[in-house]
Amino acid sequence: MTAPSAAPNAAPRGRLSDLSRVWVLEMRRCEPVTAATIVNVGGKEPDGTPSAIGRWTFETKKVRDELLPHVRGNVLNAFAGKTKLDVNGADIVRNDINPERDADLHVDAATLDTEFDERSFDAVILDPPFDQTQSDEHYDGLHARDMGDVRKAVASLVRPGGEIVEFGWSMWGAADYFDGWTRDRRVVFRRGIPDRQPVFMTVDRNAQRRLIE
Repeated sequence: MTAPSAAPNAAPRGRLSDLSRVWVLEMRRCEPVTAATIVNVGGKEPDGTPSAIGRWTFETKKVRDELLPHVRGNVLNAFAGKTKLDVNGADIVRNDINPERDADLHVDAATLDTEFDERSFDAVILDPPFDQTQSDEHYDGLHARDMGDVRKAVASLVRPGGEIVEFGWSMWGAADYFDGWTRDRRVVFRRGIPDRQPVFMTVDRNAQRRLIE
């Protein structure tokens, strides 16, 4: 008799590290379920420096390669940081809470809905400090009040068919919180050392249709 196959959501056999367990849980609970793209980050950057996801996420080529196809039309980079995303044909508005950073705005990302009209952008990029420790060590303690407030603020700024691209330690995003949003992509960036926490990228689409007046 053939042994029954494992359930689709069964955890892999063998011992899992705590970080691996977090990864498995994140992969399971993110709805709607879409296949995740796995990207191994390592080796060398084009300039010969080691490839790793550090303080400035978008300086890593493998991350940029996954992000840039979503940078089109009018784009809001809500946590712009140091790296500038130059894409032909894209009009990118840069916000950074640090007043010393080269940006168009210097406001708390949770208040961005007071700076722009609704449905002003084709895409919004969210690449905040992933936790308070990161904020304290790399960003002088500057951070948005709350990512839930940030998602709510920027969701109103995205046109029907537009996207929110979010980076962080988890795959929570607009599609997990708001009606009318769907999960288009999930990307897992595995970072060199096996037990190192992966970085996640989600792409959520505003699937609401514009009302015909």
